[in-house]
Amino acid sequence: MPWGYCVKKGYKLVSRVNENGLKIWEEVPLLTERPPKRYHPPPTTSEELNARKTPSEEWAKYYIMRCGIPRRKWKQNKAFGPFFLDFYFKNVYVALEIDGGYHDTPEQQEKDRTRTELLLRMQPLMKVMRVKHGDVKGLLDTLYVIYGMIMGRRGTSGWKGASLENDSSV
Repeated sequence: MPWGYCVKKGYKLVSRVNENGLKIWEEVPLLTERPPKRYHPPPTTSEELNARKTPSEEWAKYYIMRCGIPRRKWKQNKAFGPFFLDFYFKNVYVALEIDGGYHDTPEQQEKDRTRTELLLRMQPLMKVMRVKHGDVKGLLDTLYVIYGMIMGRRGTSGWKGASLENDSSV
């Protein structure tokens, strides 16, 4: 690049070799247009949803695994009819939904009620449990109930996640 050469605003210097084999510098206009935004279609598989987990879902998964519920007893982002359930506990027909901050709006609450009614029509034995995003105590209370349902006769004597005192991650 030539020493002390100023480039006009909106241009950049590009070097190339001309037909005589000499290196020359040219001013080339910068591309000022941004590329178009890509449309991301809604996820259609649980694998796509697993790639887009929210931090609350990650914490819920951590606590589910920590409290001793066997992995074979639950699925994350389970396809259920036209819906994907955040967590689905097989055998006891429990859906655990982690509600983010946008679930506080009246429109979204109405959609959630409609969704719950449709789920209950599809599976009358299903129980839908909702936990607010960031409500760790509510999540642990819910998991305690689910644990008791899954373990049945054994009760909750094997419960491992009943307290937060020893958990340095909270």
